[in-house]
Amino acid sequence: RPPDIAYLLVKSARRFRWELGLAAAAAAGVGFAWFALGPRSGPALSPALTELTATFLKESQARRAMKAEAYRRLLEKMAPVDALIKDTRPLFYIKDVNILERLEKLRGAMAELQRLAEESENTEFAEVWTLLGIGWYLTGYPDNAETAFLRAESLGSTDGWISYYLGHLYIEHAITSNGSLVFGGQLCEYREEEKKRRSLAFMDQAKVRFERANTSLVGVEEIHRDIVRAYLARANGKTDEAIVLCDQGLARHEGKLGREEFCVVRAMMETSFGPFKEWSTRALEIRPHFAGLVRNLVSKSPHP
Repeated sequence: RPPDIAYLLVKSARRFRWELGLAAAAAAGVGFAWFALGPRSGPALSPALTELTATFLKESQARRAMKAEAYRRLLEKMAPVDALIKDTRPLFYIKDVNILERLEKLRGAMAELQRLAEESENTEFAEVWTLLGIGWYLTGYPDNAETAFLRAESLGSTDGWISYYLGHLYIEHAITSNGSLVFGGQLCEYREEEKKRRSLAFMDQAKVRFERANTSLVGVEEIHRDIVRAYLARANGKTDEAIVLCDQGLARHEGKLGREEFCVVRAMMETSFGPFKEWSTRALEIRPHFAGLVRNLVSKSPHP
């Protein structure tokens, strides 16, 4: 999971140091102009430059203070949504829980956070878009999630979780892109060529994203690194390596959230429906509320 909102609140104290630096540099430039040009331009120029310097610094500090305050307020509003996401994720692993009721609550919170993110004072903060991406992904809105993650990235975020989740999104698209499927690296013969091309293109995107996640995820549980390595091996067509990584991951991370992903990777590499169903069923036993996997299982049933 990304850094807690509490951590971001502390971090915000240092967030706007570049604005200060730019303001200082600009003030120094104005001061240099006064020093260089003042004595040669007559007595009226020096007071004008002094006033300009004071005005610039005052406006720059005011803008910075407004930006910092907007960021602080946004982080405070993000905190309960972040907590709701954390509380919701474990429920996917409890068979008898009413997950739909919780997801409805989370969707409402995401809609409100989306509204806040689109307000003019908040649009340039990458953290809110990253959180939106995670929330939309969890609630089953992949298009919204992708848009939010790409927005965060466009704002300069290098958060490894962006590539982690985008990798998942693209590999899911590769499997279910308009009904096209990838069976052990080979696409079902009854699918159209265009759908095959789209599916393979999504697989290439997933590969790029998992490569980035493999190097940019820092300070995370080892299970997330192992999941990335397994998906990356699959995306690279290294079947034997992916199988070993999945088997090791299942043994090493007993009882941890996310362990079902190793079963998903194993299912993706199967070339016949029987073994695919076995691995998918095992994943569902670990995480009963796994809508995407159920959808994939149905779509991979023998075609009539």
